[in-house]
Amino acid sequence: MSQTGLFSKSNGIFSQISRIRELGNYFIEAELRKRGIKGLLPSHGVVMFNLFQEKNAIPLKDLVSKTRRVKSTVTAVVRNLERHGYLSRESCPSDGRVVLVKLTPRGREIRGDFENISELLLQKLYTGISESDRNSLFELLTRLENNLLRR
Repeated sequence: MSQTGLFSKSNGIFSQISRIRELGNYFIEAELRKRGIKGLLPSHGVVMFNLFQEKNAIPLKDLVSKTRRVKSTVTAVVRNLERHGYLSRESCPSDGRVVLVKLTPRGREIRGDFENISELLLQKLYTGISESDRNSLFELLTRLENNLLRR
């Protein structure tokens, strides 16, 4: 591949996706600071989102599956969120090998802020982009993801 080809627009997609993620994270961090929410990072969002959907404690294994992240990543996020009082871990009464995870009252308390920040981010992100274009973008990004998942 030539130098020009290596740095063409179509080859800058990965960099552009990374930059969009970085800007989104800055936005989330600023909103969390405005609200005085400490100990929560953008990378914790996927775990919090999935726990907001649950009424009871769920096995860590299920949380890993729902988040589509590797176990070590989810375990590190869970430990961090536990340290900051947003969730708790406990052994399953019927199987001591199973770790259960659930939101604490402090974790449930920030759900409204979490949803509001998510809504603000999406409004900002999709300004001037039609639903049709959003759907097309999602389909293309899914294809890129599937290409990377193939072995």
